Amino acid sequence: MRTWLTRIAINCAIDHLRATRRRESARDPADLEREPQAGWPESSQPEPERLVLAGEIGSRINQTLLCLTTLERAAFMLRHIEGMSISEIGSALGLNPSATKHSIFRAVRKMRAALAPFREA
Repeated sequence: MRTWLTRIAINCAIDHLRATRRRESARDPADLEREPQAGWPESSQPEPERLVLAGEIGSRINQTLLCLTTLERAAFMLRHIEGMSISEIGSALGLNPSATKHSIFRAVRKMRAALAPFREA
């Protein structure tokens, strides 16, 4: 369970950094040709800020998962972690497709609300 939470935290951190990079001022394409690695870290090790952010995001995900109802958490995990289809989730949880989608939607909405501060930072 810890591995996928770490992966989610890392992906959220990467998305945040990509969004930040898009907001930076555009560079002259000629500069990019002369310095293809400009702006990229020289080390293959993650930056400390990224590690801290990933840890904070992972913690927030854990907290939010605990706040979801049992049905929402199960539907969310089966859809976004296990990659199951709506019909498979509905069969596993004994729900019709509409109720299954609604459970997933509520869980995703709560997760997005919990992670919103990390997207705006």
